[in-house]
Formats: sequence, C-alpha cells, structure tokens
Amino acid sequence: MELVDLESIKTTVDSSSVREEAVAARHLLEKQRRADILKNLHVPTDDKDVRAKLRSLKEPITLFAEDKADRRARLGQLMVDEFDRQDVQDDESDSDVSMDDEEFFTPGSEELLETRRKITTDSILRARKRLETQKKQSEMSLVETVNLRREKMAPIEQYQLLGSQFVSTRPAGAVAFGSNSLLAASSWNGEIKLMDVPNLNTKAILRGHVDKVSALKWARNILLSGCGQGKLLFWDPSTGGEEQTACRTISEAHKGRIAGLDVHPNGQWAATASYDYTWALWDVESGTKLLSQEGHSKGVHSVAFHPDGALVASAGLDAVGRVWDMRSGRSIQTLEGHIREIYSLGWSSNGYYLASGSADGSVKIWDLRAQKCTHTIPAHTKIVSSVQFDESGSFLATTGYDGDFNIWNADSWALAKRWKTSDRIMGMDLGPGNEYFATCGWDRTVKLWCKE
Repeated sequence: MELVDLESIKTTVDSSSVREEAVAARHLLEKQRRADILKNLHVPTDDKDVRAKLRSLKEPITLFAEDKADRRARLGQLMVDEFDRQDVQDDESDSDVSMDDEEFFTPGSEELLETRRKITTDSILRARKRLETQKKQSEMSLVETVNLRREKMAPIEQYQLLGSQFVSTRPAGAVAFGSNSLLAASSWNGEIKLMDVPNLNTKAILRGHVDKVSALKWARNILLSGCGQGKLLFWDPSTGGEEQTACRTISEAHKGRIAGLDVHPNGQWAATASYDYTWALWDVESGTKLLSQEGHSKGVHSVAFHPDGALVASAGLDAVGRVWDMRSGRSIQTLEGHIREIYSLGWSSNGYYLASGSADGSVKIWDLRAQKCTHTIPAHTKIVSSVQFDESGSFLATTGYDGDFNIWNADSWALAKRWKTSDRIMGMDLGPGNEYFATCGWDRTVKLWCKE
C-alpha cells in the first residue's frame, strides 16, 4: 500500500473565510444575548426618566441629532453593559455573597400558626361559596348573562355628584364607608371625621394622630387608621361623643409611614403596608402583630386581601407587586410590568382578577389563573391613586391625580363613565350595594356620588 504524505495535501478551504464566518456567528450570538437581557430590563419610556437614568449612569444626556427613540435605545444598551459588569462582579465575589438577597424563612409564633389554620378553614368555606355562585352563572345562557351585566352597568350612567364638604385645612387622604349612613374621612392634619350620609354632616371628630392619615378601613364596627409616624389606632365609634379618642394605640406599629390598610373578609385580621419595606398582619380584637413580612426593596404602599381570604397582595415604591399565600406564608406570584411606583391594589369578587394602579398612569389587570398581566388600561394621565372593584365584580373604579373618577366595564375594560373634578383625587371608596361612592382629595373636600 502506498503511503500518503498528509502534509503534501493541499486544502481547498480558505481559512480566512472560516474565521470571518466564526466571527460573524459570534457577533450574532452576542447580539441575541444582549437582546434577551434587554427584554428583562425595565428601560424607562418617558423621555424625562430616560434623561435622568443617563445622568445617573454619568453618560451624556443627549447626543448630536439624537431623538427620543435613539436616546432610549442608547440607554438600553448602556443598561445591558451595566448588567454585564454587575454579573462579572457577582461572579468574582461568589464566595462572599450575602444571604440577605436570598429567600429565607423566620420562625413564626404559635399564635401565627393558629391564625394560618383559621384562615385556611375560613377561606375554604368562602371559596366553596364563590365557586357555587360561579357555577350557577356559567349555566346561564349567553342572552341571560349579557342582560344581567347590562342591568348592573346601566345605573352607572345615572350617577352624579350629590354633594361636597370641606373636612380640613389640609388635603383629605382617605375615605371609608362604615355603612350607607356612615362615612369616615381622614386628613393630613391628623384628624378623622365621622360623617353622616348623605348630608355629610360631621357626627364626631377622632383625635389621636398628629401626622397625615392616609390609611383608613373598617373592621366590622371598629375603625382602623394609620399615619405617617407609623402609628396604628383602633377606634370604637359606638362609644359616642362628638370628640373621641382611640380605644387602642400602637405607637410603633411600623418604623415608617403606614400608607395602606386592608381588612380580612371575616373582619378578624387586618394588614398594614408601610414605608419600612414591610407589611404586617394584625389581630383586630387583641391588637397583636402576628406577622411582619419582608419582600420588597422599597416602601410598601398598598395591601389587599383576596375575597376568599387565603391570599394577600402587596405592592409599593419598587414598582413590583407580590401575591402571598396566607396559609403557608410563601410568595406565590410576582407582578412585574409597571415602570413606576404602584399605589393601589384591588381584587375582583371573581377571585382571579387583581387590579394595580401605578404612578405611570396605567392600571394593569393580573389574572391569577394565567399568572400574568392580561390587560393594561391607560386609565389616567397622572398617578393612579385608587383602584376598587364593586361587590359584584361588574366594574372597576379608578381615581387619579389628574382629577378623574373613572368607571371601567370589567368585561371589556372599556370606559363606562368619567367624572372630572377640579383637583387631584387621593382616596375613594364604594359604598355597600353601590348606593353611594365617595372620593376625597387635594382640595380638602369629601365628595359623595349617587344616582340622580
């Protein structure tokens, strides 16, 4: 057999072209990698925010002949570069990684364990009742369903402003119906007024706060209020008198402002949202703090219980919402999509829709079944201050700093009604049976809305 000298064989492959193809392939992969990273980064859309972000990165705010789209695209690439640098730093310091950024669990008290058991039992009964109602609705014909929804939405067109009443020398921060004949309204001067409905005459003044009160909620016949000092007060209006003091004071409920409050469907527990980066669970009867829950990187502004009572949602200044399972204490869903702070949350009675209102002017509808945002409503031109579904889940009410009070159809998310006011609206509540709506705001007034 004749041996062949391998070195004498001439190859026909051009090595330079192979190198060029390899380089092109690497460039393509790198481009795709950066595009994938960019998809998961929250690049601001507002040009003012884009410029501010560029300034924080110590980059030129604008380049010659650069328009808004070019500027945002440049910021996106810079943010990818920053992400890569951070990734490298994280890899280099792997051995010194702090456990603070990882999920952790802290031992709970026996009282909290018993509360979780009670919540589990209570939520099963509520969920069963809700599902039975939904099953009956699903058996209705299409014509019956459409007629029922029209019947619930039709009265909205007839609602008008009934009256307006000054409540303070400073902005009115929150309103809450105790019943269709009693309304509580809080002010930034620390006062809370109990007003009769529909005349809006002051029945009592509750004094105990010395800072702005922006969180207000009824737990059966007990009124809870939270203020800028982190103080939580419990009031029993049945004690009577034109001037009343709190029946229970928790001076250091939180280390920061209490911005949000909600009460469990059975009225036995309450949750507070605070700027100390936590939300807390309270026993209304004893005033005991059962849980202080971390999980946000900035202040928590809003908290809302699921209609069954098994879940609670929280959101705040980090523009991220979380859904927590009260039975286990775990975070089961993260709500990411808003580009600015989330100031309000509201569950629908159907059990799977959650609305979030943000400083970006939008309201997002999150579907618990799909585990994602299914609708985005361009609801307001400024901060969305309040979102709330009515008791039947037929419509969603929203208010904003643009002075608008809007009603959205919960089937199509189309605008059903809009009322305009003269100044920013800071709080809103829908009365039992939708008989009355109440708003309050920067103009220091409480406004009452009802059918003509």
